[in-house]
Amino acid sequence: MKKNLLTVLAIFTLFFFLFALNMFLELAENISSLFNIDQSLISLIFLTIFFVSLFYPLLFLIRLPQRLRAEQSIKNNLNRLRKNKVLEEKNLVSLEKAYDTLNIEADKVIEERGKRVFYLTAISQNGALDIILVLFYQLKVILEVAKIYLQRPSVRELIYLYSNIGSSLFLSGQIEEAEYLDSVEPIISNVLGSTITLVPGTSIIVNSVISGSSNAYLTLRLGLLTKQYCQYENFEVKETRRNVSIQAGTMLFKISREGTLMLLNKFGSSIGDKVGSKFSDFSNKIKNALKKQEDVK
Repeated sequence: MKKNLLTVLAIFTLFFFLFALNMFLELAENISSLFNIDQSLISLIFLTIFFVSLFYPLLFLIRLPQRLRAEQSIKNNLNRLRKNKVLEEKNLVSLEKAYDTLNIEADKVIEERGKRVFYLTAISQNGALDIILVLFYQLKVILEVAKIYLQRPSVRELIYLYSNIGSSLFLSGQIEEAEYLDSVEPIISNVLGSTITLVPGTSIIVNSVISGSSNAYLTLRLGLLTKQYCQYENFEVKETRRNVSIQAGTMLFKISREGTLMLLNKFGSSIGDKVGSKFSDFSNKIKNALKKQEDVK
């Protein structure tokens, strides 16, 4: 049963990556037409970028040792951890404290990658470009998290992670129809407020926040899942995925709040010229409200 499931996941992953490849070629064609450059040359460059981005992280991950399980001796775990540069100056008293330190470093990397995805996809407003950005940063976050722990997930877990990337690429091009928006919408509502859509000219900001938040959420969730798969303990898979979704939502709220302020600063003045002081006052109210929330926390 498990082998059949892995086969199905592998096939779907291949399908999604072919979908992403098509987006790469579509963007290459658009650039070629826009700048009047030879399309075959641009396509070759984009194909090279695609395959390097796809296979370099995978080749690096395969070279890492597979994560140690909880039933393996504590001594084996500690011996491996002593080789970790993140823990070089730490006194390894226990596995729990060692992994607490690694978890903090991993969370920083995951949050930073989620923030980058939010900003870039919120600004791009281009489906093909969004897919390429999501692919690049999701592959990058898996690699960077594995480097922190100096061990990789099992082959089965890697297939699951890559299948998540594949589904993220598909969903990134169809944000409005994605079911996972049920997890993101409450966060967006808390950040923007329900009245912002009533103000003329603000739809560009709302669409940008929805696009950036959705893609950031998928990236955060993938990074946190990778973090769990790189640790030594056994865990209940369903429980882990549930906890990961909750933690991703918590990180997303902070990223969305900061990102919304950035978007308001970027677009506020240009929209304000069109709709007058009404938007300017409303924009300032949102900024002040977000800053007050930050001060309270």
